Parts: sequence; C-alpha cells; structure tokens
Amino acid sequence: KNNFSGTYLHQNNDKDTDIFKRTLNYILEDDIRKNVINALTLKYLNENDLVKSYYMTEGQILEMHSAGMLIGAHSVNHSVMSKLTLDKQNEEIHDSFSVIENIVKNKSLRVFCYPYGGHESYTCQTESLLKKNACQASFTTESRKVTKMDLLDRPYAIPRIDCNKFPYGACS
Repeated sequence: KNNFSGTYLHQNNDKDTDIFKRTLNYILEDDIRKNVINALTLKYLNENDLVKSYYMTEGQILEMHSAGMLIGAHSVNHSVMSKLTLDKQNEEIHDSFSVIENIVKNKSLRVFCYPYGGHESYTCQTESLLKKNACQASFTTESRKVTKMDLLDRPYAIPRIDCNKFPYGACS
C-alpha cells in the first residue's frame, strides 16, 4: 500500500489540516470520501456559490482557448489516480479529455495535470494510460524548472513552477 505521509509538506497548513486533507484525499475509500464531502457541503457550504467561485464556465473556457491558452485535463472526479483501478483511471483520463474537447472542439493537443500531483498520486501505469489516450504531456506538482531531460525522459511527469510561490500568486 502507498505511503502518503509526504503529502502536503510544502503547504502552509497546521498539523490538523494536514491530517484532515491526507485522510480525506488519500486514506478514505472514494465512496466514503464522497459521502463525507457531501455531508460537510450540505451542512457548512452553499454548493452553488462554490461552483460560481471556483469553477470556470464553458464560456470562460472557450474565451481562454480562443485567446490561445492551452486547456488541459485534470480528471472528472479529482480522485487520487494511484488509488484507482486501471480501468477507472482510464475512464477518468478519457472522459476528462472528452469534456474539454466537447467544449473547445479541438482534439489536436492533449495535456493532463494529475489531481493532487505528487509522485504518490499516480503510477507508471497512469503514465502509460495517458500515452494510450494520446496525451502528449502531463504535469506534476513538483515545483522546479523543467529541463530538456524531463521532456525527453518522462513527458508524463513534468514538473512545474508553483504559482503560489510568486508574489500575488496565492489563492484568495
């Protein structure tokens, strides 16, 4: 079984928040996780307000795409890929590309960002599934400059610079 103790080390959370996030995202089975999130949302949050605050509309996606931005996939249910069966991983990858392509009407370039993004959140099999789904590249949350060797050796595990580390980059 995977060891997820290295998750959230680079976030500015208190210990209880780290434990809660690790339990919710890595330890609980997906059906239990979904029930916990649904119960917390019903009790403490307004789901419609959350959707408006955190998710782009199809119009916004189209506007960004029309302006030349690359729109990448990120899965459908935001599950830790390494916890899923290969069939379920493939479904998440395939369906997330389909959603984007149905909006932007463009199938020429496929990129993927792993939900949670750390090395423990995907496997070599996940990388193979991305390749089989005609994905050209995928990105992790490893925060460092990309090298030529990254692109040549592991195009399905490309690091990136964390925008939260830039001034004014942190989420509100």
